[in-house]
Amino acid sequence: FTNLKELNLSKNKITEIPAEISTIKTLEKLDVSRNKLTSLPITIGSLFNLTTLVLNQNEIAKLPAEVGNLLKLTYLDLWGNELRELPDNIIRLKYTLQTLDLRVISFRPAEQDAIDMLLPNTKIYFSTGCNCK
Repeated sequence: FTNLKELNLSKNKITEIPAEISTIKTLEKLDVSRNKLTSLPITIGSLFNLTTLVLNQNEIAKLPAEVGNLLKLTYLDLWGNELRELPDNIIRLKYTLQTLDLRVISFRPAEQDAIDMLLPNTKIYFSTGCNCK
């Protein structure tokens, strides 16, 4: 797949993305939505040409810090996952990331504000914040 630009693996009950995904250096769009993923390989950060990453409706609890290496990423869809925080180095995407979808994830208002401050140039979609613990 040396020239592959788009890969859509949505709705396949996938539980894991192999680390070897990093060998697809030309990949620009990856859609693994509506699967059974609980994590991403750290090698995801080697997909330097990735502009679109769609991970919605999985069971991802934590993003690897290497997501901050995706400096061409303009669209990141995480809605409906089990996230409680974003990696600190997501700040590296503050000039390129245009859209971040975090709906159906329970971030408190203070957490939403902190994410807004990390990514001031990004349109971020949140669900209504809760005052939950």
